[in-house]
Amino acid sequence: MNLRQTVFFLLFFVSGLQQSFAQIGQKGLEWIDRALEEEKIFQADSALKAQLKSIYQYGLIDSLPLYTSYIGRVETEKSGQKNGITKVQKFISDFLSQKHSPKLNKQIHREAAGFYEYIGELELAYHANQTAFDWGQKDAEITFKELGKIQNNMATLSLYLGNRVQAKVHVHKAISLYKKEPKLDAESLYLSYNALGNIHWYGARMDSAEYYFLEALKQFGDMSDTPRNKHYRPAMVLNNLAGVQSALGKTSAGIKSMEQTIDHLSDYIKAMSDVQEIAKGKEFQYQAIDNLAGMHKGLGNYSRAKDLLEYAFEQKKSSFGPESPEVFKSQILLGQLYYDIRENE
Repeated sequence: MNLRQTVFFLLFFVSGLQQSFAQIGQKGLEWIDRALEEEKIFQADSALKAQLKSIYQYGLIDSLPLYTSYIGRVETEKSGQKNGITKVQKFISDFLSQKHSPKLNKQIHREAAGFYEYIGELELAYHANQTAFDWGQKDAEITFKELGKIQNNMATLSLYLGNRVQAKVHVHKAISLYKKEPKLDAESLYLSYNALGNIHWYGARMDSAEYYFLEALKQFGDMSDTPRNKHYRPAMVLNNLAGVQSALGKTSAGIKSMEQTIDHLSDYIKAMSDVQEIAKGKEFQYQAIDNLAGMHKGLGNYSRAKDLLEYAFEQKKSSFGPESPEVFKSQILLGQLYYDIRENE
């Protein structure tokens, strides 16, 4: 290769690098993401600065909110979480001072909420969502569905912060907003009803928990026909419903719900080709079989409980290997059952 060719190659290489390094929008953000994942902090910082410079240079202000989380993440990696938070807050303050549209102000606070949640600052995430909701109400283009999602986010954060009462209020607000849409969104309603079921379960209000889990199950018929919506998500709800029904003394109903959980997971495993999803489905299914065994054990049906636990034990060994924590759990459950059988002979 002669000198001229070498220079051409270097120029071409640098040009290609800059194209992705400083590209505004999704591809540029993906570049920063990869650099952060690979702990190339200097490169991530340089790319962030280059992209922000281009945004201001070309007046692409609508893109700025997308960079909120990345500004925080890069600064956190450079100089700690406290400085990351401070930089995000200053970025937002500067942005708001420029009197942008409610839509952009809403977006920048939603992005900030994502950053705060990422670093575990849930109180800050909650308040950022609240501010996003306030701006959203001033946005003429926003949908009731999007406002409902913000309320659902606040409900989830409230639950993590230990405030079940506040979480419940937010979920009910979300449902009210979803119901204002011309066409109801079944997935949003499922998420809300399931959240209410969990909130009431944690609060030991089993009758209410059962009601909302049953409402969540009604939504799947109107959701997109995917293995996740058709089988995995119903299995999750039915698993929780079975526990609630068992606590209410509705053992037969609980057993039926748990059997349906297991059947759904069998169908999910058959429908999937991804190895990780199959393993996730199997682990959940074997845990459900353990739960079903526990219900039969509670009724004094030791023979059926023994068959189920031994089956799950063998399947876990076959699927995950003898050293799996799931195998260890089965050994404990079987040991407890064998002891109870001897005690009742």
